[in-house]
Amino acid sequence: MYEKFLEFWGNALLSASKNKNSSRDVINWISQNKDQLRYIASWVRQTYSGFEEMKELYYKAWGLDENQVYRSEFLRKWKEAEKEFNQNISDFFAVFGAVPMHEHQAVLRENKKLQTRVEELEKRVEDLQERLQDKHVEDYRKMTQEANELMKTQSKEFQNLMERMSSCFRQYNST
Repeated sequence: MYEKFLEFWGNALLSASKNKNSSRDVINWISQNKDQLRYIASWVRQTYSGFEEMKELYYKAWGLDENQVYRSEFLRKWKEAEKEFNQNISDFFAVFGAVPMHEHQAVLRENKKLQTRVEELEKRVEDLQERLQDKHVEDYRKMTQEANELMKTQSKEFQNLMERMSSCFRQYNST
């Protein structure tokens, strides 16, 4: 499944090993195990003087004939090779925990949307808590006011009752 992909990278690494600095770069990349995508992209740019070297390695690994570039069969094989290469490189970098940039960007966009949503919901909860607190304060004030009015009314009624009873006892004693 990965024969062509491994052949391509094997040839690329063999070409790089001819240059002492490139070999050191490969060892550093393997040992660092972080920022793999940026490092290997930089390494590839520094190791190969131009696109032609990579193109030749790619054609060789996938069995593409440069003389057949303008034929429909070449285009079909090129698309198959491109699809296979992209899948293989994604699988390869996944081993190191790396993901394609477009997937990473999609996750960042989704994260930003979710953060915005969380902020909106937190603000809404805060507003609702304030409204609830205001409602509790208003309810407590209303309840206290009603209790005070009830106590005043009962006090007046009790006073009236006492006055009537007192009046009754005075009439009874006077007779």
